[in-house]
Amino acid sequence: MVVTAALRTSILYYRYLFVITGLMIFFISYFLGKEKNKYIIFVICTIIFALSAWSNYMQIKEAYEPNNMTQISYLKENIKEDDVIVFDESNFGTGSVVSLNFTSNKQFYYNPQNWGVEEAYRAFGDQLKIYTNTDFLNECTGRIWIIDNENSDYYNKIFNNDNFVEKSRKLIKTGYEDYTYNMILVERVN
Repeated sequence: MVVTAALRTSILYYRYLFVITGLMIFFISYFLGKEKNKYIIFVICTIIFALSAWSNYMQIKEAYEPNNMTQISYLKENIKEDDVIVFDESNFGTGSVVSLNFTSNKQFYYNPQNWGVEEAYRAFGDQLKIYTNTDFLNECTGRIWIIDNENSDYYNKIFNNDNFVEKSRKLIKTGYEDYTYNMILVERVN
């Protein structure tokens, strides 16, 4: 916790510890079964219950926050049938949320690090194509929705040039995972 506070970022995630949860439950149960003092058992069980309830409350609050679908509503109002959706590896979390909600639009995931994820990401559907180079730009004709971060890094690196003109931009922050959606609409000019 000290390192997490000093770095201001989490270095240990619950998903890393999830695999040993059964072992932890076994040890808690074993030691509670050996305990003779009912007051200690009551206090430990109350603490476990309170922490569990608080954790569930926080997860439910984050998952069902009303603004979590604002970006999808915005895109549904503005996206057209032939529009293309693009995102890169640094925006995969936000890009995948959009991808799952617009399965009828062509989508390109730019993966320059070549993680070898093509097989696993087939679960997103046939509309999502994965590229390790910028050849996908040849298939981007017309309107292109870029799912980017707050700093527009992906846009600035690939689309901020004479081949594309920016048509609109909308920044939306959601409660879920503190995602920030910078949805930039560009159009190919040549």
